[in-house]
Amino acid sequence: MKIIIAIAAISSVVAFTAPAMAEDKLVENYSICMGGAGKLPGETVTAACTYLIDEAAVENEVTGYFYAMRAIANSDRSQNCSDALKVKQLITDPKLTDTIEGLISTNCS
Repeated sequence: MKIIIAIAAISSVVAFTAPAMAEDKLVENYSICMGGAGKLPGETVTAACTYLIDEAAVENEVTGYFYAMRAIANSDRSQNCSDALKVKQLITDPKLTDTIEGLISTNCS
């Protein structure tokens, strides 16, 4: 839950960094990735998050949130563990440490 709240704080940053020619597709996938968990099929959310991860110019904290949402929505436990560990590497907010550790515990044990 804390991850989802923190994601809202960075939404405006992501909205202003999308290249104009791919903006519609990025906005659509961003909306699905960040807001689709529990509302849309896991495969749909996973595909949207994967698109955003693949299209990212660099891996940073914003990309970490895409990994987190993919780990939450995906049914591939091995991939989820890998994603959760990537979240720990990319998201450095100390307020999210327990939440990230919970994501790792859920997906890597």
